[in-house]
Amino acid sequence: MRVLYLVPADKAHQQAYQNGLEASALHVQVWLRDQLGDHRSVTFASPAVVSKSSTRSSAWFAANAVSGIAQDGWFIANAREEAKRAGARDDDPETVWLVYLDANPACGQNGSTVSGHLAVYGANDLHGMAGQPTTPTCSGEKPQSPSVCRWYGGMVYWLVFSLGVPQPAACVNKQPDCPASTLMWAGLHSYPKTSLLESDKAILRKSPFVAPIVLYVNLPPC
Repeated sequence: MRVLYLVPADKAHQQAYQNGLEASALHVQVWLRDQLGDHRSVTFASPAVVSKSSTRSSAWFAANAVSGIAQDGWFIANAREEAKRAGARDDDPETVWLVYLDANPACGQNGSTVSGHLAVYGANDLHGMAGQPTTPTCSGEKPQSPSVCRWYGGMVYWLVFSLGVPQPAACVNKQPDCPASTLMWAGLHSYPKTSLLESDKAILRKSPFVAPIVLYVNLPPC
């Protein structure tokens, strides 16, 4: 796993964001170890977080039209291409890239997603991990200040999704037996007080990105 902190041309590197990403990576690693048992988890590169500068302004990511893609997908498409220019790959057989871009989508645009082994997150995830309020993207919205844990939950959500863990079918199909509290549904908002389904754990244990690991720490506070 590698976390890429991407800084637009009109933004400065924020150590608070870097620190938040590093803390989240460790937290996620320990939480997964505790969920999977037998001392298995994902491994992050050393250093876990790398910061790179973009030549694009923060506004460009939401405003630049992408041929063949509806406007609600421009932010993600532009972020993915800029991440690739910085070295990330969605088809990387050895690394899952978690890309955090210090820019926000426009109102109505998607702000985070994963494709292959490349996940993209917007600036509000960085704000949240640093304990800062979110920046509204639509008129009439107010800044929100969820627990830092919620943003750690976002990191692990797309991470395990990239490893093949799906949303619960019962929840997607709106069935009464939906395990709503699981991580892959509403549980990311209550992280770390959530869990993986046994079927999710089985998928992760077979993943080449999950291996025995020695972590001499208990789950730290968010």
